[in-house]
Amino acid sequence: MFSRIILRASESIQKRSFSRAPRSTREADYVFNPVVFNRINENLVIAGKEKAVGYWLAGISSSIFFMVCVGGYTRLTKSGLSMVRWEPNRLLPPRTQEAWEQEFEEYKKSPEWIQVNSKKGMDLNGFKYIFFWEWFHRIVGRSIGFTFFIPLAYFWGRGYLKTRLKGTLCSLFLLGGVQGAIGWWMVKSGLVDKKETKELDKAPRVSPYRLATHAGFAYSLYAVCFWQCCSLLRRPQEAIINSIEKMGANNQHRKTLHRYAKAVLPFVLLTGFFTAGTNAGAACNTFPWVGPHWFYNSNHFVDGIPLWKNFTENKLICQVNHRTLATILTLLVTASSYRLITLAHLTSPARRSLILLTALLWCQMLIGMNVIW
Repeated sequence: MFSRIILRASESIQKRSFSRAPRSTREADYVFNPVVFNRINENLVIAGKEKAVGYWLAGISSSIFFMVCVGGYTRLTKSGLSMVRWEPNRLLPPRTQEAWEQEFEEYKKSPEWIQVNSKKGMDLNGFKYIFFWEWFHRIVGRSIGFTFFIPLAYFWGRGYLKTRLKGTLCSLFLLGGVQGAIGWWMVKSGLVDKKETKELDKAPRVSPYRLATHAGFAYSLYAVCFWQCCSLLRRPQEAIINSIEKMGANNQHRKTLHRYAKAVLPFVLLTGFFTAGTNAGAACNTFPWVGPHWFYNSNHFVDGIPLWKNFTENKLICQVNHRTLATILTLLVTASSYRLITLAHLTSPARRSLILLTALLWCQMLIGMNVIW
């Protein structure tokens, strides 16, 4: 009887204390916060299998990241149009001199050879170099499909996965296959004579719209896969919370960073894809100015085409939009991270992570500025 009285009294005190607390620090705001109490993995895998599935997803996300890097290098070396056939079942490059010469003859029918590389005097060895990078980019993508499907079947058969994660992984696998088809759809746009299209840039290269779609899919696949990996490998955070009252400020700053990631970052990436797709890196070599101006004006727009096309095909507009949004994002994240870092209760690992995030953003921006200069 006495213990019941004590229990009811303690519950009453807790209720009164929470009713006096500000709305941002009440129990309802954080008691079920999956970031704080690590509740996410309870809906993803069975207990004890977080590391096995998490490390596998870490390997997959690393492979996707590597494939994106290879795709970027393929783009920079102008190798993307060297394979004029899709051939999704092909594994090896040509193995004989005769096969190489036949492949080279097929390439000679493409607009890129006729308008660009034939005038540069490209020989068979030069063709082998660009062919290798396009083939390597494709083969890395196909290998990810195998390294994804086989462990997925194993984990599924052993009953490690729960319904929520099963749906996510099946979607990733299907979208990975769609990504391969999108890649060929993109390449195919560069194998036609641009003089017969309505695109502003008539150079023999892939459509910037299809490039943006292909790159956007790759970034999305990587982000979802990496996020699931972090959800499984993330340690419970109860130990770093010193008191209930301090959690509200922590969560509020984290929500602000999430908003920037969802509202600004996609536009930074999208404008970056169009900057790459239009080969706009050399459109303006001054930063932060646009020539003698602080920003572009009506004189920089191309007449005779719809206004929206200037934002997707006008090289100068694409570059300036991308770098401006990237600068805004960097400054916003820096300010928000500083406010979060200065919270007295934040642990050293969390503080180091925020400093690393901010430093990497500034490194990325400085690299972009250096490219322009």
